[in-house]
Amino acid sequence: MTTTYDALIIGSGQAGTPLSLAMAEAGWKVALIEREHVGGTCINEGYTPTKTMGASARVAYLTSIRGFQVKQRSIS
Repeated sequence: MTTTYDALIIGSGQAGTPLSLAMAEAGWKVALIEREHVGGTCINEGYTPTKTMGASARVAYLTSIRGFQVKQRSIS
């Protein structure tokens, strides 16, 4: 069985997902291929998680220097 597409988008990152949605809404038959993480590497492993960890560390630091206690739990 053969399936024919108007467009093949490789990667569901910052450009792939909106592009595939826009093309599908315009009537194109689109295939979106993602090997690992829907949303791409940036949102799942790269910049966003790193920025979140940095912001959390800053909040923990600021609360500790003002005399608040920050309780930490291990993450498994």
